[in-house]
Amino acid sequence: MVISNRLKQFGSVLSLIAFLVAAHAAQAQTQVQSRILSPIRNEERITVAGSTSPLVKASVDNGRMPGGQNLGRMLLMLAPAPELDQQAQQLLAAQHDASSPSFHKWLTPAQYGEQFGVADEDATAVQNWLQTQGLTVLEISQSRRFIVFSGNVAQVEQAFSTEMHNYSYNNNKFIANSSDVQIPAALGQVVRGVVRLNSEPHKPNLKIGQKISVNKKTGKIEGPYGLHFMGPADFATIYNVKPLYAAGIDGTGETIAIVSRSSLADPVYGIDGIQDIRDFRDVMALPANDPQMIVNGDDPQVQSYDDTIEALLDITWAGAVAPGAHIVAVASQSNFADGVDISAAYIVDHNLAPIMSTSFGGCEPTLGTVGTAFYNSLWQQAAAQGITAFVSAGDNGGASCDSQSSGQPASQGLAVNGLASTPYNVAVGGTQFDDVANNDEYWTVNADPVTLQSALSYIPEIVWNESSNDPFNTSL
Repeated sequence: MVISNRLKQFGSVLSLIAFLVAAHAAQAQTQVQSRILSPIRNEERITVAGSTSPLVKASVDNGRMPGGQNLGRMLLMLAPAPELDQQAQQLLAAQHDASSPSFHKWLTPAQYGEQFGVADEDATAVQNWLQTQGLTVLEISQSRRFIVFSGNVAQVEQAFSTEMHNYSYNNNKFIANSSDVQIPAALGQVVRGVVRLNSEPHKPNLKIGQKISVNKKTGKIEGPYGLHFMGPADFATIYNVKPLYAAGIDGTGETIAIVSRSSLADPVYGIDGIQDIRDFRDVMALPANDPQMIVNGDDPQVQSYDDTIEALLDITWAGAVAPGAHIVAVASQSNFADGVDISAAYIVDHNLAPIMSTSFGGCEPTLGTVGTAFYNSLWQQAAAQGITAFVSAGDNGGASCDSQSSGQPASQGLAVNGLASTPYNVAVGGTQFDDVANNDEYWTVNADPVTLQSALSYIPEIVWNESSNDPFNTSL
């Protein structure tokens, strides 16, 4: 009997060992396999189709750029095996299925990379190749879906077999590669291409109106007669946020990340962003709550007036709607690549916040095939990590390549904002209040002396259609 029991115990141990071996073997089979199967030779190249900006053909070529000019941070997009993309989509479906064991079980960036990125050895091989071209690798993303690198014009030209030129289009100057980039054929399966090699920037999706002031003695907003200006209390009334505030839900304990490419201080225009935010919150009866600024790499300082105002607007209103939330803005320098791309990638790959906001746009043709694929991949990663990525849809609808404030008919073809057109982000905006015919029904003349609220209820909305340059529209 003793021998029999021991045999049974021994058999159970053998069964356990066999199970563990089988489980380990199954896990090994699911590990990402290397797809760089031959030596990387620069003389054996393939072309990345669609990697030249469509603006190049329509622009004036002002000559080649100096070889020593620094191009700042750039993004090289990596390409996982197609079946991994399908598996990522299946995971996302399960994460949002309440009956699934994976429901709301979000991944970390490292876990996402282990399951859906390129193989470690492939990422290392690409890094080594970039370094042999004289380029500096700053970071391999945790997702193993992109690499952040930097270098000068001559190094980029050598690495990607193209020339970098200065161009002008409609009196706007930009830099770009003059032909489609090329990469070693051995990297073709794991490198999608450089996210962008042109400096034509993403456009802030804002329209700047007239500056207004608040009379602190009377509590009234002073501006042109007949116009209404929306404050935090108005927003809470229009969109029924007040019940959440009453229940103690005001953003406390949450973090909201803002994509930026500019600092909040602009000495040229006399802008002190932090003080402006403090003044806004004070006037609007909101508790003090300064945002956090993260400078990702070189200090971008002030890229443009519009960029500074966009950053200020996004930070102010994220805190206005969620007054208790911690607001953190990431600013990355726009040099050759766009700081918007760099900041968005930083927020997602560092899992900085469960909510993020991007108020910039670029039409899909200008983004190009690699740029469009990059945002599809980045927002997919964000969704798998439980990050809700809000992106401004833009007010142009299907005419996203045209200027939203030109007042002219669309002429650049049918295209939408490529940053907002993926299945994994929430596209927001593109509406205006329909209150002109019956203003008194929705607004009161006498604002609340403390909160300055003047909105009375929800206001119907219609598709944004301000075709003129009228600065006084209520576009959201």
